[in-house]
Amino acid sequence: MAHSFLPDASASPHSFLPKLCGSMPSMGLLVPAHVDPATGFRYYLMEQLPRARLIAKLRRIGLSVVRVAQMVEMSP
Repeated sequence: MAHSFLPDASASPHSFLPKLCGSMPSMGLLVPAHVDPATGFRYYLMEQLPRARLIAKLRRIGLSVVRVAQMVEMSP
């Protein structure tokens, strides 16, 4: 898949905790552009990177997933 990244440590400089992104699709916060049916790896578009970064920052400061969802929906 062109122009995509995986949310793991090997995806540097766009590293995200797999645990963080793992709960995002079910909440509708960060829906993968593609899920590999064989491996279950979730691929995200580069255009999703700013949203992913915002979610990661908000979670790092201790906000709940519910509160993150509210904040992300409010952001432009």
